[in-house]
Amino acid sequence: MRILFRIGLLLSVLIAGIAILAIYWTFYKPLPDYGATLRLEGLEESVEVHWDPYGVPHIYASRERDLYYTIGYLHAQDRLWQMTLTQLAAEGRFAEFLGEELVPLDRHQRTLGFWETANRIEEEAPDEIHQLLLAYSEGVNEYVARNRRNLPIEFTLTGIEPIPWTPTHSYALSRLMAWEMNVSWWSEIAYGTLYERLPGQILQELIPEYSDQFPTTMDEEQSAGFAQSLLPMIETEEMIRSRFQKRGTSVGSNAWAVDGSRTESGLPILAGDPHMSLNMPGRWYEVHVNLFGRNLSGATLPGAPIVVLGQNDELAWSLTNMMSDDTDFFLELENPDDPGQYVSDSLNGEAIYESYEIRNEILRVKEKDDQLFQIRITENGPVISDIYPNPGLTGDSQITMKWTGHEVSHEMWAMYRINWAESLDQFRSALADFHSPGQNFIYADRSGNIAHFSAGRLPVRDHHPLLFRNGWDPSYDWQGWIPFDEMPRVLNPSTGYVANANNKLHTDSYPHYIATFWEPPSRIQRIENLLMEQDTLSSEWFQQMQLDDYSIHAQEITEIILPILRSSGNEYDFSQVIPYLENW
Repeated sequence: MRILFRIGLLLSVLIAGIAILAIYWTFYKPLPDYGATLRLEGLEESVEVHWDPYGVPHIYASRERDLYYTIGYLHAQDRLWQMTLTQLAAEGRFAEFLGEELVPLDRHQRTLGFWETANRIEEEAPDEIHQLLLAYSEGVNEYVARNRRNLPIEFTLTGIEPIPWTPTHSYALSRLMAWEMNVSWWSEIAYGTLYERLPGQILQELIPEYSDQFPTTMDEEQSAGFAQSLLPMIETEEMIRSRFQKRGTSVGSNAWAVDGSRTESGLPILAGDPHMSLNMPGRWYEVHVNLFGRNLSGATLPGAPIVVLGQNDELAWSLTNMMSDDTDFFLELENPDDPGQYVSDSLNGEAIYESYEIRNEILRVKEKDDQLFQIRITENGPVISDIYPNPGLTGDSQITMKWTGHEVSHEMWAMYRINWAESLDQFRSALADFHSPGQNFIYADRSGNIAHFSAGRLPVRDHHPLLFRNGWDPSYDWQGWIPFDEMPRVLNPSTGYVANANNKLHTDSYPHYIATFWEPPSRIQRIENLLMEQDTLSSEWFQQMQLDDYSIHAQEITEIILPILRSSGNEYDFSQVIPYLENW
C-alpha cells in the first residue's frame, strides 16, 4: 500500500512539475525582460528605453531611423498577435490560416480593396516617410527573428507563423482605420432600403434634422430598391468586428480646449477622449520619445510608428470623428451584348460603354484547394453586388461602392509632420494632406492658440446624398472635392474655448454638404455647460468633465416617459420603475 502511495505521490509531483514548466514556457517565457540590454544589428547608435510604472516606454534616441526601428521592435514585442490579425485583415488572408468558413470574410476584405489601395499609396508616398516605415518594419521583423521560440501563445494555438511586416501593412492599417470610422455606409444601405418601401414624405420624416438652435462648431457668421441586397454586407462587417473581439460603438468621441484667459496657468489646456470600440488587447499603444532633445508623446497604433493623438514640446492635439459622408452606392447597367462592359453614360439617348477593370484574386484556404475569384471595378468603384448577389432584387443592375478611402492620400506623412510641428502654421499645413477618414483636430499650443480644424477629402455632390445614384448618369458623379481651406475651422474664438462631440459642424448657411448623421446635441451641450460653469478652469476640472455621466438627453426623454407611465392604469405595473426615473 505504501509503495502505491509513493508511486502516486511521485506521479502527482511529476505531473505538477510538468504543468508548472508548461505554464512557464507557454505564458511566462515569452514575456519580455524589460531590464535587458540588447545588441540589435539594425541600430546605428545606442537607444535607451525605460518603462514607467504604467508600462509606457520612454525612448531616447539620437538618430531618427533608430527611433522608428525601436518603436517597431517594441510594438512587435508587446502586440505581435494583434499586428498579425491586422495583416490578415488588410490582405484578406483569414481562410489561409483559419479555415474555409472565413472565405466570405476574405472576399469582403479584398473587394473593399485595402491591400490594393495600400500598394498604390506606397508607390506615391514621400520617400522620407517611406524610409521611416522601412526602419519600423525592420524593427518588427528583428524582434520576430530573435524570438521565434518565444512567440505569444496564439501563434502556437493557431499554427500561424508571423508574417514579415512591410511598409505596405502600415499604409493598409491607415485604410482599415478609415473604414472603421466610416459611419455613413451603414446608414445609406438602410435608407436605400426604406426608399424602396416608403412614400417620399414619410422617408423625409425619417431623415434626422439638427436645428441651428443647438451648438455647432461654426456659428452663423462663420458658416456663411437595391439596398436590401447589401444588407448581408452589414452582417459580414459585424462578423469581422466579432472576430476581432471589438465591442461597443466607435462613435462618441469628445475633445475640447480652452485658451489661457480661462485657465489658472495662463496657458491653454486641451483634453480629448477618442471613443473607439472595445477590443483585447487595447487599441492604443502609448509612447514617449525623445529625439535630438525634442519630446513627443501620445497614442500610437501597433502597426505604425506615428503618434495619432498627443503632444510635443510646443503643441498638443486630439481627434474626434467628423461623421462625414464619404461613401456612395451606384447602380450600374451592364451591356446586354457584352457582360464585360457597363454603361458609363446614356444622357444623349445612346449608351456609352466602358470595360470593367478586372482584378483576379487567389484565395488560399487551409487544408483545401485554392479558390479564384474576380473583382470587377467601374469608374465608381468595386462591384459590391458580386459578393452579395441577389438577382431577384438587382435584376440587370449591379451595385458599386465609391469611397474616398480608395483614393491615394498620405495620412502617414501628414501625421508625421504633425508629430514634429512647432507652430500653428506647420500644423495646419500638414493637415492639408490628411484625407481619410474625415477627422476633427482640436488643437492648443504654447503660444496661446486654440483651434478646431476639420480635415478630410469630401466630395461635392449633386442629387440626394443618402440614396443610390445612377452610374449611367454623369450628373450623379462626384463633382470634385471640397477645398481644404473651405472645410470647417475655428481659430481663437471669443468664447475662449473650442469643443466637439461628433456634433454638427456648421449652421445651415454653410455652402457644402458634409454629413447627415451627426451625433445628437446632448453631449456637446453638456460639455459647453461645464466649460461655462466656472470662470477659471483647471486640469482637475477637465478630469471631472471626462468622468461626467449626466445626460441631457436622458433628462428630456424622462420628462416625456414619466407622464405616460403614470397614466398607464392597471394594464402594466410600473410601481418599481417610476421611482427610479423620478430620482434619476
